[in-house]
Amino acid sequence: MRSLRWTPLVLAVAACGDNHPQNQPPVVTDLAMTTAEDTALELAVTATDPEGKALDIRLGRPEHGQVTGSAGGW
Repeated sequence: MRSLRWTPLVLAVAACGDNHPQNQPPVVTDLAMTTAEDTALELAVTATDPEGKALDIRLGRPEHGQVTGSAGGW
């Protein structure tokens, strides 16, 4: 009887493992742009998640000038 009592515990421990792949960081396309003073630029931020999850893109305040977005852009 004692060996039967331990069998479920051994099976439970053997079944516990790391079968899930590690979460990978999003991949963002590098972007570097330069413009003359008072000249607007259009840019598209492109990023993907290796696991296919939705991404939340946030832009910080620029040191100079302004950043604006369009509907659905961010």
